[in-house]
Amino acid sequence: MNHPHPIRIAADTAAGRILVADSYTYCDARVGTGDVYVGASFFGAYCAALALRWGAKALIGHAAGVGKDQAGISGLDFCQRYGVPAAACETLSARIGEGESLWQGAVGHLNPAAAALGVRLGQPVQEAAEYLLAAPVGRVVHDEATLQAPLTVVAQGPRGSVFCLVSLSLLDRPRPADVFCVGSHSGSVLHVFAHTVRPKGVIANDAGLAKDDSGIAGLAPLAAEGIAAAAVSAASARIGDPLDTYASGIVSHANPVAAQAGVRPGMTAREAAQRMLER
Repeated sequence: MNHPHPIRIAADTAAGRILVADSYTYCDARVGTGDVYVGASFFGAYCAALALRWGAKALIGHAAGVGKDQAGISGLDFCQRYGVPAAACETLSARIGEGESLWQGAVGHLNPAAAALGVRLGQPVQEAAEYLLAAPVGRVVHDEATLQAPLTVVAQGPRGSVFCLVSLSLLDRPRPADVFCVGSHSGSVLHVFAHTVRPKGVIANDAGLAKDDSGIAGLAPLAAEGIAAAAVSAASARIGDPLDTYASGIVSHANPVAAQAGVRPGMTAREAAQRMLER
């Protein structure tokens, strides 16, 4: 039976495995201490922590425009703290949310632990992953402070509310009356998770758009399901921080359902969320 969130084994060697996936949220017991995980999520500290809690020994993610306070690559310093080699692809070299595209990308950022293994800027991700196989066996890291993902209500209406949450992947039931400001990007996986939650509206980060505008690829399919969706610019809000999405985000893109509710580029996420809630 096929797993709903596939992880491909790109290499299985005496030094360990290289795993490729669309998202760091896919990390589970399939990931072990001998693995290099190449995941096409933004490479924030939260995403890195999702892999380290399973003991992955080295990581590669997506820079997601780097963005406000360098949130798109905050996982590099997080990994360095634990001695884990890590890198992120250059934003425009790969489609975010698509592991196979990241696998074809180029390194744009790395931490000292990765540099010590020979990883370098501009290097193909595939080659960098092979270098990272030389990393020491990983260890399970439980950084609970980084993994905290509270569901926070920030506004209420007569029939629904506006919530902040790191990712819709943390919800497992429909919430058709509610609007969510999330920390994750608005690429194709946003549609995957929103399909289950079916919110009234969702606002995510545009991840610097990335290759082929993949950072907003989830907006159109959500419109087809009648769900209002918008993205805030990576420069305006820290990717991975849902409260900053709501408090500081400036809308860069909106799907037709959101536009019908009055959501426009240049609008604050706070106002956009309220218009989605009232539609």
